[in-house]
Amino acid sequence: MVNVRILSPEQQKKAIDELNEDPARIEKDLEDFREWIKKSPHIKGRTDDQFLIAFLRGCKFSLEKAKLKYDLHYTLKTHLPEACKNRDPLDEKNQKAIKCGWVKETFQNSQKFDLKMYRITLLLPKSKTPGAPRYLIGRPGAFNPDEFTSDDLLKSMTIFFDTLMFDDDFIISGMTMIGDASNTTLKHLMVFNNPVVMKKNALIQQDAYPVRQKGMHIFNMPSIMVSLLNLFKMFLNEKNKSRVIIIKITLEWVIIINSL
Repeated sequence: MVNVRILSPEQQKKAIDELNEDPARIEKDLEDFREWIKKSPHIKGRTDDQFLIAFLRGCKFSLEKAKLKYDLHYTLKTHLPEACKNRDPLDEKNQKAIKCGWVKETFQNSQKFDLKMYRITLLLPKSKTPGAPRYLIGRPGAFNPDEFTSDDLLKSMTIFFDTLMFDDDFIISGMTMIGDASNTTLKHLMVFNNPVVMKKNALIQQDAYPVRQKGMHIFNMPSIMVSLLNLFKMFLNEKNKSRVIIIKITLEWVIIINSL
């Protein structure tokens, strides 16, 4: 018997219509996936049903694509120790990086949204429309560049993406990143302005996790950030490149308009 979370009717319909999921074949698909892992001694990873079905759904039930993504997921954990080792979320340094980068309670526990209260990455509440993508707000100019390195922030990103694996909406409906680039300075950009760092960033966000990327919409972008964005886009596939959109109005106006 398959041991996975029960989907809502909206999630189930989207999984069938958009991800090629066939409820009658899930058990066989998982068996085939697990059998391949057993024959791949270089991979030492999780094989529980819930974890594996996330990769199948993230690859629209293409077993070959799921194998590649699963392999890369664990390859990165081996070859990117700076981002994937010593990731105890209770570690003091990791706590600082997480708290500066992810303040989920800010929006969910307050009736009025205050832009000054959130930091680098904020997970917004679920949409009123069942099965709609989840939204994240990211602020690259919110961290202290004198305190955190690119490795610190990449590590907090892997911890963050690991938590997304527990939310079926991210796997099935996907996520849209809303980037608020206000207050981003040259000092912030220098933390990331390196092709190696940008490639690691793209590998984590696009290739190593089965989260569906639905778009990246960037507001308040200073001119000094254009070169960094272009560097990041070099490592994106064509589909994700086309989903990067620069918005000319401010994030504050978007929130006001959507609240009317």
